[in-house]
Amino acid sequence: MATAINDQRHAVVLGSYCTSEVLARWQPQVDRVSSLALYTALLSPGCDAVPFVGEGCLVAVTREHSMALCHRVDGYMLYTDDPDEVARIGRVILQRIKARRVDDA
Repeated sequence: MATAINDQRHAVVLGSYCTSEVLARWQPQVDRVSSLALYTALLSPGCDAVPFVGEGCLVAVTREHSMALCHRVDGYMLYTDDPDEVARIGRVILQRIKARRVDDA
């Protein structure tokens, strides 16, 4: 993901992590991708707005690339670079972020 968004001025990164252990394992990749992005939003463990219990996902979108890497605590992983699938996954995360911000206001 970092390679795909490198030098892309308008990259967006969205993520959701189900447990602190999963976040700790993925933190170096999240930090690297986020440092290259224009906008990053992550739903962290313990957040009521986590989209699906036991699942997490990292989404990166640029003008030229889109990709999502999703995982469950049972070890199942899904990678897709299909723009329509990535957009659907990203919308779920964005809706949860929006719901969280409204609740916090």
